Amino acid sequence: MNKFLMMFVHYFRRALVDPVGMLALIVLPIGLIFINTSILPQMMAAVGEDIPMIGNINIAETAVAVAMLVMFQLMGGSYLNDWIWEDFRSDRRWRLFSAPLSRNRLIFTSAAASYAFTLFQGLVIATASTLLFDVSWGSRWWVVLLAVVLLSSISHLLYLLASLLLKTKRAAEGAVMALTFAQAIMAGIMFVEIPALTRIPTPFVLGLRAINQAVIFDDMTRSLTNLGWLAVTAVALAVVAFIVGRRRKI
Repeated sequence: MNKFLMMFVHYFRRALVDPVGMLALIVLPIGLIFINTSILPQMMAAVGEDIPMIGNINIAETAVAVAMLVMFQLMGGSYLNDWIWEDFRSDRRWRLFSAPLSRNRLIFTSAAASYAFTLFQGLVIATASTLLFDVSWGSRWWVVLLAVVLLSSISHLLYLLASLLLKTKRAAEGAVMALTFAQAIMAGIMFVEIPALTRIPTPFVLGLRAINQAVIFDDMTRSLTNLGWLAVTAVALAVVAFIVGRRRKI
């Protein structure tokens, strides 16, 4: 256990001190929330509408924060992709394999550290949006936490599959990023909303619905239904990753 913790701390610290990763995965989403919440009041005032409120919840700003949280959770597994290619598929792999852990346990440890970082990322985004903007996560914080856990799982499984199936680090990362942006477009948060696309139950849409239904609209039945489908998606991806992983070793 001490050996596992030693390598876990090594990888987790490595994520924390990476300026590019911290900028892209934590600073950028908070900055995008700031930009969008600054523009929204002006846009609504221009069309003669007030900021929509339900009780003390600012729907517009909270919805923006939820969208950014979901999007960047689905990108959070990028550290696992980086470490697979940099540590286990490069010349430095021989140095790592001399560590006091087996190869498989090293890979598991790096995945655990990357997963822990994405949970930390979600916590920072949710906390910062509450402190800095007019965003409320309500009393059902456990729904947000569970959605973050499931979205992070899906992200890591997608990056793992991409690293197993594609030939380069850039191709694997680009494939998952493209998939995430495609889901964001289908969810209607980047350009014009197309109702036919928003009905497709992608992980992005399921995450949005799960959190919004609980936090904003107080509809736990729909929220739990979407959380359930997120869980089914994660399990299905895990089965696929297990099958592919047995045929294609990292």
